[in-house]
Amino acid sequence: GREPLTETSPRGRAIMVALAIAICTIVAAPWVVTYAARRSIAENHVKTGLHFRGERRMVEAEMEFTRAIALNPREYLTYFHRALVRRSLGDLTGGAADLAVTLSMSPDFGLAHDRLARVFAELGFIDLAGAHRRAALRLLPALGAGL
Repeated sequence: GREPLTETSPRGRAIMVALAIAICTIVAAPWVVTYAARRSIAENHVKTGLHFRGERRMVEAEMEFTRAIALNPREYLTYFHRALVRRSLGDLTGGAADLAVTLSMSPDFGLAHDRLARVFAELGFIDLAGAHRRAALRLLPALGAGL
């Protein structure tokens, strides 16, 4: 009287689900730990990058922010900080690219719109600069007062 064990039988499906859960746990658990560790290491690189930026050691700051992004590419503020450093190093294109990534992750970040407007103006893209300046003023009205 036992039902045959197949992929479609109730018992077979229960076993398949249990195996799938076990495999996902084995495969995903190291990734979860690794991601948490990578995020923590990335945060240390950001702190070091901010320290270097404060000391005007821009090349070292850029390297630290780049390391942080490699470990945790989901943190928009790291791209923003690297954009500021790249702009100060004269890499306007790299700064614009980082600001675009920042805004793709956080479209209402007014300060990023302001900085991107400045970079576009320096690059000669006046229409784009104007669009981002208007977005910055909409999001941060105090910018219009010169603050």
